[in-house]
Amino acid sequence: WWEYVGNQQNHYILIFQEHLDNILGQGTVIRFQAEHIIPSISAAKKQAADIQTYH
Repeated sequence: WWEYVGNQQNHYILIFQEHLDNILGQGTVIRFQAEHIIPSISAAKKQAADIQTYH
């Protein structure tokens, strides 16, 4: 799933998280930053929602 987190410049970075229960055990989560820094919460929410429709 995707979520957004604020950085120190008050921009928002989309974070991709995926459960890897089958590989690493129940409840394990891997996280990595997406490439795009989003300039507002509303834009980050929209982009996260748009991306979510493809996953």
